[in-house]
Amino acid sequence: RYILAGMTACQIGFVILLCTVSLHSHVEFFRASWVVAGAALLLQVAGVMGAITSRNASGVYLPALAWCVSIAGSLLQIALTSGLLSRSIPFVNAQTASFASGFLIAIALADRLRLERRARLDAQAKALSALTQFRETYTSVPIGLFTLNSDSVFVQTNPSFEEMFGNKVEPRLADRNWTDLFVLTDLSKLRTELTLKQKAVLEVQGMYEKRWYRIRAHVSGLLIEGSIEDITSRREAREKLQRMVDHDSLTDLLNRRGLDLRLNELVSKISLGFPCSLAFMDMDRFKLVNDMFGHDSGDSVLKEIAERIRSFSETGAIVSRVGGDEFVILFPNCTAITARQNCARLLSEVNDRPFTIADKQFCVVASIGLIALTESMSPNFAVSAADRACADAKRQGGNRIVTYGETDRELQNHVAEMDMVSKMHSKLPVERMKLLVQPIVSLQAPFSNLSYEALLRVVDDSGKLAPPTPLIQAAERHGFISRLDRWVVESMITWLNEHPEHRDRLNYCAVNLSGASLNDERFLADILSMVSANPEAAKRICFEITETVALYDLKNSCRFVDAVRSHGSKVALDDFGAGYTSFNYLKSLQANLVKIDGSFVKTIDTDRSNYAITRTIVDLTHEMGMSCVAEWVENAKIVELLAEMGVDYGQGWALAKPQDMQNLLAVQNCGELVTELAVLNVLQKDREPVFRRPVRHLQGTLVQMPSSLPR
Repeated sequence: RYILAGMTACQIGFVILLCTVSLHSHVEFFRASWVVAGAALLLQVAGVMGAITSRNASGVYLPALAWCVSIAGSLLQIALTSGLLSRSIPFVNAQTASFASGFLIAIALADRLRLERRARLDAQAKALSALTQFRETYTSVPIGLFTLNSDSVFVQTNPSFEEMFGNKVEPRLADRNWTDLFVLTDLSKLRTELTLKQKAVLEVQGMYEKRWYRIRAHVSGLLIEGSIEDITSRREAREKLQRMVDHDSLTDLLNRRGLDLRLNELVSKISLGFPCSLAFMDMDRFKLVNDMFGHDSGDSVLKEIAERIRSFSETGAIVSRVGGDEFVILFPNCTAITARQNCARLLSEVNDRPFTIADKQFCVVASIGLIALTESMSPNFAVSAADRACADAKRQGGNRIVTYGETDRELQNHVAEMDMVSKMHSKLPVERMKLLVQPIVSLQAPFSNLSYEALLRVVDDSGKLAPPTPLIQAAERHGFISRLDRWVVESMITWLNEHPEHRDRLNYCAVNLSGASLNDERFLADILSMVSANPEAAKRICFEITETVALYDLKNSCRFVDAVRSHGSKVALDDFGAGYTSFNYLKSLQANLVKIDGSFVKTIDTDRSNYAITRTIVDLTHEMGMSCVAEWVENAKIVELLAEMGVDYGQGWALAKPQDMQNLLAVQNCGELVTELAVLNVLQKDREPVFRRPVRHLQGTLVQMPSSLPR
């Protein structure tokens, strides 16, 4: 670039010099001419050297040599003319130099033409090879290729396309129209997508064989060029996988995911005037079938139940299995009345006809909960509401249908429960929870004992206290009960530590624990951490566990009892006698107290059987070194009978009602809280114990008494 600029400057300078020749003497003119010519010559030399030393110098040598010969001839002629040489060299002059230079240039041009011709031949060979390769690829590729004109005719196709469709219809492949192979609506979709995007991908179904193809196409002028691939096996595999995802593997019914998809579709149609209903069916005590006949037989029964329910799908019902022995049936475009009639026939089909598996024959009993769907219901809410209705049917004895209408109180309660559960996911509603205490009065020494049970209450919207049953049931059903139990224990320990004087004169404070909490390892760890960190309060806490829970997992219950008692806490067996009473487990559980179930206690003054059962439990617990507490003490006569039996403690409204915890700070014993005069007269009466037996007091000392048992 710089050499060309210099040469241009030299040319401009020489032109200026010629234009001003009349202004200078001939000596000055020649001197200036030599300067310009010398500069131009040096620049030309530099340019030639640069060309020779460049990377692509193979075609430069002959032109450079020709230039050198031409310059040499010119310089020789100048030298002879100026007298620098005295005589000329034969055949060496400007004319021979020009001839030699032209000859060299001709040779260089001939060589350049030869190279260009060779390059063109190589390019043609490569193009021919590429075209041949393209043709081979076009004819051998396993994907069909086609060209479609504006008249929807396949003007060009490859052999793979012919293998796919060559024998489908009579006309030759080259004359085949789109509608010979596919439906016209698919072509409209293809053209629409190509108009929008210039490229299109479409899955279409064949006209004659039920096979699926994927078409990829693009616009090429007035033509459509593309490829087509048979994806039938891939689509079948995808549909099979989708069915596995949405269906139960045992019964081939819809699973919960498939049910939710169908349920969403139905709920969206309710606003258009299509009534829909949902039924939840559960087998009563189906586990007995597995336990008695084996799981294979149980699976066979489930398949048979599924077949019987599936017969209802002929009327448009959608059947799904959402649990081990739980089924959900959707009734599209069906009112609750019609759905109930269908459910009644289904219940008769399942319950009245025995099942025969191999040589075994047995019956199962089902219950159904039915609800009418509304457009505001989510799938989870709809299924849980029907599940709750089914649970009510089972509580009523089973083999029946319970229907929840939109205005039914039970459904409204379920709505409130689900709202409560959604809030409990983030935190417990502690601002609406309050603890009351109900005194547990010593029937033998009422004025020397202070004990009570902590009771959870809920503050309603009006600020009044309400029973915690809805909160507890919701927590049990949705896995939050351990958080409730943890809050009660923690609140009670904190309150006792804040009132040390009251704590020190307290005999014990009973706190109920649910079965789910006893099976929650994290909860047990938290409880042990709390009692170990608060030893003084722990000595006043008595954990109540129900008999049913204790028997369900006796090993785990014994571990819990031993752990809390090692920290000084006490343990009571609640509702004793209400479940599957086993006297043997009392030997394993080292409890301090046994609470006699109130269903026996409340009628001991009128029912001799309950009186005898209560007295037996009292004798048993005392002989095993435990104290006993009678629940549901409702009148003075019951108090007197319990005292005569030797019952240690009584709890009920006849003795004292649940009250605020602050009320107990000013009392020294539970006797001060008894207000009914008839009950006070009974408690103040001096009497000899009916039975004299060893009694393990709550402080842990064992007092030996005479073994004779006078009546």
